[in-house]
Amino acid sequence: MSNIELKIVQFLFDHEHQYLSSQEIAESNNVSDKTVRKYIKALNTTLNDYGAIIEVKKGSGYRLNVSNNKLFYQLLDHIREQKNMVEDSKLLTDNEDREKYILNYVLLENQQLTIDDLAEVMFISKSTVSLVIQLIKARLNKFKLEITYDQDGYIVIEGKEVYKRRFILQYFFSSSLFDQYINTDLIDYQYEGFSAETIFIVVLEKCREFDVQLSDFVLQNLVLHIALAIKRNEKGFAINKVDVDETIEYSKELLVAKKIVASIEKLINIKFSQDEANYIALHLKSKSTNQKIINENQKKLELSIQSQLVEALGNLRNQNRISFSIDHQLIMGLKTHFEPLLNRLKLNISLKNPLQDEIKEKYSDVFDMTKDYFSHMPILSQYEIDDHEWAYITLHILSAIERYKRDTKVNVIVLCATGLGSAQMLKSRLENEFSANINILEVTSYYQLNDKMLENVDLIITTINISTSFYNIPVVKVSVFLNRQDIDSLNEHIKHYPVQKDTNDEINAVDKRSNDLFNRYFDKTRFMVFNAPVSREDVLLSMTQTLTDAGQSSFDEDFKNQIHIREQLGTLAFTKTVAFPHPAQPVGINSEIVVGLIPAGIKWDSDHPSIKVLVLMSPSRIKNKGLDTINSGLAELISHEDNITSILEQASFEQFRHLFMRTLTAKGE
Repeated sequence: MSNIELKIVQFLFDHEHQYLSSQEIAESNNVSDKTVRKYIKALNTTLNDYGAIIEVKKGSGYRLNVSNNKLFYQLLDHIREQKNMVEDSKLLTDNEDREKYILNYVLLENQQLTIDDLAEVMFISKSTVSLVIQLIKARLNKFKLEITYDQDGYIVIEGKEVYKRRFILQYFFSSSLFDQYINTDLIDYQYEGFSAETIFIVVLEKCREFDVQLSDFVLQNLVLHIALAIKRNEKGFAINKVDVDETIEYSKELLVAKKIVASIEKLINIKFSQDEANYIALHLKSKSTNQKIINENQKKLELSIQSQLVEALGNLRNQNRISFSIDHQLIMGLKTHFEPLLNRLKLNISLKNPLQDEIKEKYSDVFDMTKDYFSHMPILSQYEIDDHEWAYITLHILSAIERYKRDTKVNVIVLCATGLGSAQMLKSRLENEFSANINILEVTSYYQLNDKMLENVDLIITTINISTSFYNIPVVKVSVFLNRQDIDSLNEHIKHYPVQKDTNDEINAVDKRSNDLFNRYFDKTRFMVFNAPVSREDVLLSMTQTLTDAGQSSFDEDFKNQIHIREQLGTLAFTKTVAFPHPAQPVGINSEIVVGLIPAGIKWDSDHPSIKVLVLMSPSRIKNKGLDTINSGLAELISHEDNITSILEQASFEQFRHLFMRTLTAKGE
């Protein structure tokens, strides 16, 4: 496949079950509509061999339909490999690719290359290489780095190591690389069984042990910092002396940082300097969300933050361009965010936001207004704040807007002459424009309208002239084509009708999502009861053999080894009776869970002599949609001893399903 074809398939897969226009696909790949149509026609021949097809629907666009996940995921594996093969210089068709190619070799790999060398290996002219070098120079300048040449003409990037790391994180680890929560293909370790997932586990366990709480985005950033530190240390680049601000208490964070460093040093043959631990501690301090107020000055600061937040939020809401409630959740969320934010600003530490570009593109108005109103807060005025931080604050505002919309949908009835063709067309237009703001209760004709239909209706939308004197409900007349003037008029009316959401509909939606998730990960064939005496090894072997990937290539042995590697990092037993064996990093293509019940118990390890419930997890190395929800549900399920008792007493798949679904649905409400 060509580079463009790879990108088209990946883009369609990222928007699976959704129709996309050729224009949308073209814009995402910087090509023309005509080029997209040409490639899609050719792609279907290839995709057909991998259990997939790109459907075409007139008026809707293109949609990827996968009929055989196993075959298609093999293709995705190939795409991911090819996507990150920056050494394949024939794929370098634009300056962005060329920049990445040069920076990878000169900065990440520390290779000695001249302009002549690059022109030869990249199949481009020396003048084009020089142009790309100028583009790189502009990027590096923002990070206090310079691109120069040594006496032999080799390209050299000069500047402090800490600035080089900041640039690497910002440039190479963009949001597109977070498609598997964290994807660090560029950090290819030489240590067997060691990966970014290993670092996640180490960081999480040490932070939990010492009660340091990190949000998901923050965890991604911290893991990337540590991963990059390992890679740079391998190549002999260490952080120089780190200045610690003596006005900030670091003892707890430094202790955790040292524990993290010690665990990693134990796992791999590498030695960190004390300055690396200090650097990690600075990031822990600047990103931690649970730091306690320890003196009166900090109490005053907390009150000042809250007061300034309320004022900024009030000013933002009063400008009447966006609607949201200044509720407890919004204020507490921002307060919790602001203390580590102020630490980061004070320490001049940047926190990457993988959603920054998407927020600025899709919600530019909210982003700009948030930046405008919050920048006037006295507590922020002395700092220069980058867009990554503004995007984090904007996320809180966007959440408040969504809560407001959710709680203020307007119930409408659509009225036309006959209630047939034109009415259905208008209904579709209304749903496209106002799906987040209105509930269409009924589509009917004027002659069928009666008092019962008008119960719980907030607004009548009609294409015909009707007398408003008979109704105590506002009426808005619109064109069947719903033009811009109609949309503006409806927006004005909708503003004034806050109502409560339909809780029954929402509960039904939660039930359906929970059911779909359960069926995706669990199956009756992967529910096992071991009544006869059995060993730990035999149980794991039997459970592994029920996985779809079992028997494929070296899966069984690799899966067993990865579970062993994971266990070296910490116990897999979560309670006295329940264990969650899983690999340190995904091995298979299919994401599945096996449940095993051992009523008599098995010896798991010396600290857990009677494990009775095993939940064997095999995440996919391709896609694990909804797995975080499943994990959360399982954690909640086993936290109640009566659930475990019920599962063991009535050892059936149906009972497990009932208890798990009840837990999952309750969490979704």
